[in-house]
Amino acid sequence: MKLTYITISLFFCYLESTQAGNHLGITNLYCHNTAMTWRNAKAFCEGRNQILIMPKTVRDIELVVAKCKGRRSWTGGKLYHEFLGEPYLYPDGHEIERTSDLWYKAEGNPSHIHDGVEEDCVEVVYGKLNDRPCEDGLGLSTFPACQDIRV
Repeated sequence: MKLTYITISLFFCYLESTQAGNHLGITNLYCHNTAMTWRNAKAFCEGRNQILIMPKTVRDIELVVAKCKGRRSWTGGKLYHEFLGEPYLYPDGHEIERTSDLWYKAEGNPSHIHDGVEEDCVEVVYGKLNDRPCEDGLGLSTFPACQDIRV
C-alpha cells in the first residue's frame, strides 16, 4: 500500500486508497487540523472538490483514526428528516444501521438526543461512530475529514 505525506502550512494531508471486496473504501483521505461545525466542515470539503468521509466498514474507521491521528472527525452522516427513530444517512443514500457494530455503544448510540439536544450528525470518535449536534464544533472539537467523490 502506497502512502504519501504532504505538509502544507496549517494542515496535513494523507493520500491512501483502500479496497475490500466490492466496497471501494475511502479514497484520498484528507484530515484537516482546525475544528469546525459540521456545516463548515462540509463546505470545507466541497471547496476541495471532496465530500465528508463516509466510513461504512471497520477498516474505513481504522483508516480514519490512523490517518487523522485519533482526532474526532466529521462524517457525511446526518439525519435528513425531523422524525425521531429514523436512520442516519450518508449523502450517497447509504443508511447507517442503528444496530451496526460501528456505533459507539457506551453512550447508547445512536440516540438522536442527548441532554435535550438533537444529535443530528455523525462523527468518528474512539474508533466508532457517534451522533452529535451538527453545529457543535466549539465545546468538543471535531475536525473535517474529506474523501474523493465517487461517481
